[in-house]
Amino acid sequence: MNIEELQKVLSTDDQAAPNNTAIFAYILDEMYNLYVKKNSCYGDSFSDTWTKLGPISGVTRLYDKLNRVANLVKGGKNDFESIEDTFIDLANYSVMCLVEMQKEKLKEQTSNIKAISATNSTYSKKSKKTNKTILNEGK
Repeated sequence: MNIEELQKVLSTDDQAAPNNTAIFAYILDEMYNLYVKKNSCYGDSFSDTWTKLGPISGVTRLYDKLNRVANLVKGGKNDFESIEDTFIDLANYSVMCLVEMQKEKLKEQTSNIKAISATNSTYSKKSKKTNKTILNEGK
């Protein structure tokens, strides 16, 4: 995260306390930009893996990031990812898990709606036949 950009977003004087809401919004924007950037590089590999392996695929990535941040906090070093980067990845992976769960709910709801529609259609056809039979019997 770029501290100069964050200072512009906050635009407070030195005496004022930082605005947590503005910082939160700034971080969310950073998360989104990183998500878009990585998705353009890697494609939708997270979603593909989730489809194949289920929620454990998301848990595994979160677990790997938790291990990395624990190592960094204990003084471990790496040349490619800071503690902040790792926390952003953790947050993004959490949101990506929620996205996949929402997609599953939508798919289930769509399936349920289709099943209800099919049942209603079958019932309507039977009902029309029954109504015709009753009308013909009355003649």
